[in-house]
Amino acid sequence: MSGEVDWGYQRQMAENVFSRLRGVCMVVNQITVRSRSTFYGISTKIEDALKRHAENEAKEISLTANSDAVTLRGRVARSRKKTSLAERLGRRREFAF
Repeated sequence: MSGEVDWGYQRQMAENVFSRLRGVCMVVNQITVRSRSTFYGISTKIEDALKRHAENEAKEISLTANSDAVTLRGRVARSRKKTSLAERLGRRREFAF
């Protein structure tokens, strides 16, 4: 057998299944387990994609400020995001006007 799996238990399970087949005398298991760094690479790619999505969505929002108010204008995918964005910005203290 040859191939590539994500986890060691999958490699062992494949060997167990094939070794129990009628007529099989010997199994040579050449299945390799993928490197864990591959998973971290995928994780990084997903995080990067989420950041790009957020950056693209942020481009649709404009901000204006006067002495006592900040106004956000634009479009977001869901009203829940609108509320979340406003709440997060409202909690920040580092605005400089």
